[in-house]
Order: sequence, then structure tokens, then C-alpha cells
Amino acid sequence: MLLDNSTSLTPPVISGLAFVGILLLQIFFTRSTSALSDENRRRLQHLTTGQALIVVSYILPLHYCQILLLMACLLIIYIRFLHDAWYRQHFYTLLRPYELQYGVLPGALYFLVGVLVVTTVCPLLIARYSVLCLSYADPMASWIGSTVYSKVKIHDGASVTGCTACFVTALVIGITTLGTNNIRVSVIGAVACMIAEAMPFWNDNVMIPIATASAVQWAMSF
Repeated sequence: MLLDNSTSLTPPVISGLAFVGILLLQIFFTRSTSALSDENRRRLQHLTTGQALIVVSYILPLHYCQILLLMACLLIIYIRFLHDAWYRQHFYTLLRPYELQYGVLPGALYFLVGVLVVTTVCPLLIARYSVLCLSYADPMASWIGSTVYSKVKIHDGASVTGCTACFVTALVIGITTLGTNNIRVSVIGAVACMIAEAMPFWNDNVMIPIATASAVQWAMSF
């Protein structure tokens, strides 16, 4: 659903409102007094931010979405290095312990970078699919992997139960997003998502959308 020309709000205005809305969402999670642990708070923030970006992509033209993402990336970098004390004071509940160290860029930045890359180089349908995998399959892998015991560990940060949860979630997303006539493509995308999530190096917030989108785009080419 693209923006209707009859709307009284122009894309720049909606972009600004979306930017502020997503920022307020992050502040809400940092100030929430619920019984959620910090890790579950981060998972919920991860999921809702990705879903919010998907909703925005149905409202705004693509190039406005990309500008919005770039602005958010630059804002995080600016605050992280020039207002570090304020950043840690207000967003500490969404940061992992190692991210509290000065100069360490937060996972939120890598999340936005991953989304920006796939929306720039991939068709919008595939980009949305990969962002949904990042938003749902990644936290699902973390949650199941930490709560369901598994004798087999791939490495310290990945277990068989977590990888299975990641694969199943990504597969369901693929079938509902790409269609039941693309099950083969959905399976390939789910495998790519699972492998990217389980990789012990670099940042899965970047790896998951790029690997998943690349695999699906490749699978759809034949």
C-alpha cells in the first residue's frame, strides 16, 4: 500500500513521525517497569522495532524508508561517541554488558545497517521477508535456546534447540510471506537464516538479513 496522493500528510512529515515513533518505542522499553528480564526486554524490543519498520515500509515510498534508516544509524553513532554517558544512562537496559564499554557500537546499529542494506540491494518483498526473519527468528532462537535444554551445543552462543527454533520460525515466515508455491525457496531462506544466526563471528543483526535475502534471491532466480 503506497502513500495515497490525497493524504494531507506528505512523506517527509510521515518520515519524521515514524522516526520519532520508533525512538519513543525504544525509550518505552528502557523505562518499562514490567517484570521482564533485561534479555527478554531486548528480545521484545528487537521484534517490535523490526515489525514497526515493516509497517512503515507499507506507508512510505522506499527511498524515504532508506533515508529514515540512514538518519537513525547516524544518530546512534553520534550519541554513542559524543554523548556516551547520556546514552548509557537512558538505554542501559537494552544494552548487553559489553556494549556499555565506550566505543562499542550497540546491536541496534547493526540491526538498522542490516535492514538498510537489504532494502537497498534487494526487491522489497525479499527485503521485508529478511527483516521479518531478523525480527522474529533471531529472538526466537535466543529464547528457545536459553530455555529448552540441549545436550548438543554448536558453540557457546548457539544450541541445536535454538537453531531449530530459528529454522522453523523463518520457514513459517517464508511460507506466509513468499507464498505456499515457494516452499522450496522458503526452506532455502530458513536454512540461510539458521546458519547466519548460529555463526560465531561478526554480528547476526547484519548477517541474518543479508544472508537470508541473498539466499532467497538466488533461489528465486531458477
